[in-house]
Amino acid sequence: MNIPLLHIYEDNEEFIKPDFTLIDNFKYSEIFLIKINAMHHFYFSSLGLVSGTIEGFAPASENLTIKSKLVYDLTRDFLNAVFEQNDNAMNNLKEEFSSIEDSTDFITYHHK
Repeated sequence: MNIPLLHIYEDNEEFIKPDFTLIDNFKYSEIFLIKINAMHHFYFSSLGLVSGTIEGFAPASENLTIKSKLVYDLTRDFLNAVFEQNDNAMNNLKEEFSSIEDSTDFITYHHK
């Protein structure tokens, strides 16, 4: 595989801890790993959007609205950069991800 890969994950729940063995084998791909801190797996679905917008719906994760929006925004920006097939767009994406990590404790970003 030689296309960029974005993997957004959490590692709070034992049953869903990520195994990066497969991803580590993609030697020709740019890999963007983004861990959303203190977020449960089911919040990565539309349940996260609902939980983040309805007060008290599922309070298990703090700042869920911000974290859900981050997931959607990061995914959108990644797809835009990939489909533009533009080196500047990819470099801007790396800067954006690093900038977000520096400005919040919600994500941990790693680029390979």
